[in-house]
Amino acid sequence: MTFTVVTPELSSRGDVKPWASKMFVDGKSVSHPKGRGPFWWSEVKRVEAIHTLLPLYETIKEIRTKNLNHVIVEEPVHTKESSGHFRLLTSEYLEKDIKRNWILVEFDHGELGCNELTLEQRLTGALALLPEAFQGCEMVAVLSSKSFMKAYPNYMGLHLYFRLAKPYTNAELRRLLAGLDQIDASVFSNGRRHYVAAPILKNTEREVVGEEVKYFEGRALDLRELEKDERYKKNLEHSRTMQAVTRNFVNFTPDGETMQE
Repeated sequence: MTFTVVTPELSSRGDVKPWASKMFVDGKSVSHPKGRGPFWWSEVKRVEAIHTLLPLYETIKEIRTKNLNHVIVEEPVHTKESSGHFRLLTSEYLEKDIKRNWILVEFDHGELGCNELTLEQRLTGALALLPEAFQGCEMVAVLSSKSFMKAYPNYMGLHLYFRLAKPYTNAELRRLLAGLDQIDASVFSNGRRHYVAAPILKNTEREVVGEEVKYFEGRALDLRELEKDERYKKNLEHSRTMQAVTRNFVNFTPDGETMQE
């Protein structure tokens, strides 16, 4: 499990400090005030633990418990300014197109009343929707900011981190996971931020039941096993067909002639 923990610094004009958590007022997500310049970040730590998710679990648990203003990104930082600060931009400051050894699967929406369920109850329903390849795998389960908020009764709010048996780039993951209904493959992008801090509540009701972060032992997820799943193969073929149709639509005029750049 390799990842970088970063913390936000003051904006370039020094007037507003961004936050690593979401803010809710009366059950509604509101934006933090933003500075007038770009946001800068500093590195808290880089974690290199290929064969276990325990460091991720411990990091998320600490951020939640201590309410730390931290964010997680996959990429290592390769360039910093003289101040030690950097922006979360690949190529300029973060390494680009790295091979990553973990993925995040998000379950946002569910049935009415699911936001009252415990983490374990939500997990049972979520795993039932995933192919056999995902069963019995090592993972970290995290409840998101909106969990247990009465304003979102059909919000599942479950995030599952899986360790991969083989590392892949984000581009490779987008192609591989396009055949899964439950996964939005577009989330596998460079410089993606993982906000795991506890929510900031003002006039919002939230009564947490049970654990919000939990570690589960298991084997590494081998995405090659998806080839055994007939539904996955059918969906993947459909996705690739639609991509080809879209490319043809973009590249050709109604007269069938290639459009000029």
